[in-house]
Amino acid sequence: MSTSENQTQGAAARHDILIVGASVAGCFTALKLAQQGFRVALLEQHSEMTHYKKVCTHIIQPDGVRLLKSIGIYDTLLSQGGQATYMELLTENGTLFFPLSRKTHAANIERQYLDPSLKKRVAKEPNIRCYWGYRVDELIRETNRIVGVRANHKQEYKINLYASLVIAADGKKSRIARLDNTAEKTIRSNRVALFAYVENRSDLSQTKIWSFERGRRYITYFPNGKRALLSCYLPFSSYQKHKHNIQQYYDDAVKTFVNKTGLPLGNQLSQLLVAKDTSTLYRKPNSTGLAFVGDAFLTVDPLTGIGCSWAMKSADLLSRNIAKALVAKEISTADNRQAIDTAVKRYQRLHKLHFLIPAYAMSILSSKGHLLQNPILTRIISRLIGEQPAPEFQ
Repeated sequence: MSTSENQTQGAAARHDILIVGASVAGCFTALKLAQQGFRVALLEQHSEMTHYKKVCTHIIQPDGVRLLKSIGIYDTLLSQGGQATYMELLTENGTLFFPLSRKTHAANIERQYLDPSLKKRVAKEPNIRCYWGYRVDELIRETNRIVGVRANHKQEYKINLYASLVIAADGKKSRIARLDNTAEKTIRSNRVALFAYVENRSDLSQTKIWSFERGRRYITYFPNGKRALLSCYLPFSSYQKHKHNIQQYYDDAVKTFVNKTGLPLGNQLSQLLVAKDTSTLYRKPNSTGLAFVGDAFLTVDPLTGIGCSWAMKSADLLSRNIAKALVAKEISTADNRQAIDTAVKRYQRLHKLHFLIPAYAMSILSSKGHLLQNPILTRIISRLIGEQPAPEFQ
C-alpha cells in the first residue's frame, strides 16, 4: 500500500519491483507496473512531495500528452495553468513547424505542477509503497546480480529493500549508476542554457524557437498561461565571455531581441538559472537485476524539448516489456530471474532503436541548424517528436 512511514534500524521489506527516483520516469513506471498487479516500492531521496526539477523546458510532446491522459492527470494540469501548444522554429531561411499539422497536440506544463501531480497520483495507488526521504547508500548483490538496496532516512532510519528487479529512475546524476560503476557515453553540445520565467502578456498558442548563426545559438519562448519560460542556448565560448554578468547578457541579447519581434515581455519572475552541461548522455547497466529509465538511462539536450515525453515513453516501454514477460502472480511467488533478464534486454534493444539513435541524430542536427532546412529531415524530426505513437512491444 502507499505509505510514507519511516522504517526502524535494520528493517527489511520485499517487493516485486523497486524503483529509485520519483520524478517523471520513476512515477510513471511505478503507476504502469502497479496497474498491472505488481507490488512496487518507490524510493525518493526528497521527503517533500512538492519537490520538482528546476531546469526544464517543460514542454510535453503529443506522445507525452497521451500518456498523461492515460493516468488521468492531464486535465488537472491544464486547470493549473498548462497550455496546449505546438512548436514554431524560425530560422534564417524560413519557418518550420512541429508537428507539421500545427495542431496544438503538445502542451507546456511547468514542472512545479507536473512532478507533484504525479506523486499525488502515485500515493493513491494501492499497489505502490512510497519511501519518501530515503537515500540509497549501497546496492545489495548476489554475485553480479543486484537484488535490492540499503537506504537511510536522514541518517536516522535504515532499511533494506529487496526486489526481483531494481529500476534506476534517479536522473542524469544517477547515484545508482555510480554505485553500479555503469559505463557512460556522452555527446557534447558545447552549449550553455539560460532559463528564466517572465510574465506572459501575449495570446500565443505556439511555442517559438529562433535559430541563429546556422544553429549555434537559440532563443525559445514557452507560453504557459500567465507565465512563460524564456530560454537561451549559446556556445560555451560565449558564456565564458559573459559569465561574470550573465543577467545583463540575458537582458540585452535575449529580452531585447524578443521585444523587437513584437512579442511583449513582462517582468522577469524568477532567478536566471544556468545549465552548463546540456550534453546527451547514455548509460549501459553493468549488472543484471538492474534497469535504467528516463534521464538515468538517456539524458537528451534540453534544446530538443523531448526529455519529459521520452521519460514517460521509456517508462511505458519498460513496464510493457516486464508485464509481457511476467504476470504478477508469477513474480510474486517465485523470483523468475531469467524472464526478468530477457524482458530487460528486450527493453534495452527497443530503447536503443526508438530513443538512443534519434537522440544522437537530434544532438548533431541541433548544432547544425542549416540542415533543418531540408524538407525530408524536417518530416523525420516531426515524426520523432510529434505525433507518432509510443513504441509498441512486439
